[in-house]
Amino acid sequence: MTYPGFKAWPSWRYGPNGEAEIFEKAEDVPKGWQDHPSKFKRREKGEVEKEDDGDADLGGLTREQIIGDLQRRNVSFKETETDRALYRKLLKAIEAQS
Repeated sequence: MTYPGFKAWPSWRYGPNGEAEIFEKAEDVPKGWQDHPSKFKRREKGEVEKEDDGDADLGGLTREQIIGDLQRRNVSFKETETDRALYRKLLKAIEAQS
């Protein structure tokens, strides 16, 4: 059921490691993300869920380089986020600053 004036997009979507982002359309949502955080099983603190495509393109950067750049740009992140999620945050921060 839809409500008068309801718009489905843009919409918040939630990643497996506690990430939360707003996406403009369904095609932009990464595989494995859900429309509500409760759809993920609870994990122990510090446990990271692995994304199924381990060879994610990170622009030639290491996790440590991405984290360092996020810190220099004062972008908040969680240590449990996947490499690809961190890289997406970095790209958004670069885009926002240009």
